[in-house]
Amino acid sequence: MHGPRRELQGIPGSPPDLQNLPSGCPFRTRCAHAMPECAEIHPELEPTAFGEERRTVACLLHTPGHTVPPELAEQTTGR
Repeated sequence: MHGPRRELQGIPGSPPDLQNLPSGCPFRTRCAHAMPECAEIHPELEPTAFGEERRTVACLLHTPGHTVPPELAEQTTGR
């Protein structure tokens, strides 16, 4: 909303079946950045501060010990 306009890109695949969720992160089969531990660990929704806005994220990439790819960091910080 506050940065330059850019085209939105959809996420490939279909949402997970809520009656039969896969193990680990339910979005790992659709995520271009999924890691092996995404199949085992279901990330918790955590508050994350980006600028003055409060946002939440449920992704192992946003936990200590992982590096957020630059293209994702741009999306979450608005830079």
